Amino acid sequence: AWILTQRTASRAQDWPFQHRAAGTLGIRTGRDTFLIDIAAPIHVGEERLGLLVASGLSGLTNHHQRILSCWANVSGLSIDNAKRMVLARQLADTDRMTRLLNHAAFQDRLGGEFNRVRRTGEALSLVMIDVDSFKRYNDSHVHLAGDRLLPRLAEILP
Repeated sequence: AWILTQRTASRAQDWPFQHRAAGTLGIRTGRDTFLIDIAAPIHVGEERLGLLVASGLSGLTNHHQRILSCWANVSGLSIDNAKRMVLARQLADTDRMTRLLNHAAFQDRLGGEFNRVRRTGEALSLVMIDVDSFKRYNDSHVHLAGDRLLPRLAEILP
């Protein structure tokens, strides 16, 4: 946990004594344990995302620390960018008022489901509803009333 509080890479040999006690700085994979030789925290701003580590190395220098720090920074930015892309896609596919899929995203999802049932032979059911006289309700009660009604209907559907 100590290394995650740091901002740059550091060699295990340079860590404070209490953080490099024998046998405690390793990564266990099955039966094998790899002792960490150098590690760099992966941060985006103040958010701690993970740790980039290297094992089985000798002769590490400050240059190696700078390289690993750069890789950790790029990794953090890549992870952050991927999160932002997922969020942007969700926002683009979702109606702001109802939080349901918009028409284009619905068509994409429906096409994917049709492909899936063709491939697997499973059944597919689709239920569509028509809100009777919604236009008349919307026109006679001012559009704000319709704007309040649609999210409530959307909550009932799932």
